Amino acid sequence: MKQFIMAFTLACICPLILFSCGKNSDGTGKRVMRLASVLPEDHPTSQSLAFFAQRLAEVSNNQIDVQLFLNSQLGKEVETIEMCQAGTIEVVAISVAPLTQFVPELNALSMPFIFRDSEHAYSVVDGPVGAELSKDINAVDLQPLCYFDSGSRNIMTKKGPVQRPEDLNGQKIRVMSAPLMVETINALGASAVPMNQGEVYTALQTGVLDGWENNPPTTLTFKMYETGCLYYARTEHLMVPDLLVISLSVYQGLDETTRSYVDQVARETTQKQRELWKIAQQETVEKLIAAGMHFNDVDKALFSARVEDLYLRMYQKYGDGYKSLCERIKQHP
Repeated sequence: MKQFIMAFTLACICPLILFSCGKNSDGTGKRVMRLASVLPEDHPTSQSLAFFAQRLAEVSNNQIDVQLFLNSQLGKEVETIEMCQAGTIEVVAISVAPLTQFVPELNALSMPFIFRDSEHAYSVVDGPVGAELSKDINAVDLQPLCYFDSGSRNIMTKKGPVQRPEDLNGQKIRVMSAPLMVETINALGASAVPMNQGEVYTALQTGVLDGWENNPPTTLTFKMYETGCLYYARTEHLMVPDLLVISLSVYQGLDETTRSYVDQVARETTQKQRELWKIAQQETVEKLIAAGMHFNDVDKALFSARVEDLYLRMYQKYGDGYKSLCERIKQHP
């Protein structure tokens, strides 16, 4: 059934996103790259994707045309990952979380409380661990270009402030469609509800959800404060990075010069996105407070204690190699 649905989806949208191997359909000789993301245009990461498109046009003398398809125009994250694997979409900006369905090793970057702060996360993904994981990503027909900051994920609720794990008992909290995220929220005491981002606003309004978890810029972008979800607990339980990937077949099919342009601009975009993110973090908290949201700190030791069994289960599931990877991440300077 899943294969039938995927085939039907591709058949419906392929006329809109015809894959361009060298020249596009108007015969200009430009290389067209479609870049898909579930994020809306005014999100800081979307702004960095616009920078990526602009810089590639500049360095290639307008011979590379990156067309942005934001706000889930081409599908949900898992759908766009599958289309990128097939080469139907050339480039996708995604969270690492749904990509773990294809690359289990990436779960290490999604483990709760594994990163101390953003700088620690940067040094991990930009260093040997990131290079090691790139090989695993290549094995599923994708080539990672760069990692983006997506801040820390925190829990927002409608019923009142969350100060201790016990405050989450019985609350239905939306998570991304990633098994480890589901297990993390369940371990913290809530009932995790996997759901696509586009459905969350209405689900909060109608009471299908009691809350969700995310970062301030995304909360502001999607105007979640309008749903009555006004209590923001700084649990910082996850710091799952975003990732810009290109279809491996597309990447390998690029000539050496074009590939060097893509690699160069990806490095520039990494720095640009992280700068935009830091600014957005500061500004959006102020705007959310002005919109009526209430922020509170928590004793993170109480929450991190709840996930110790989750670590043990993951080590048993994936073995000593995975345990070693997680320990290297924690100990990375």
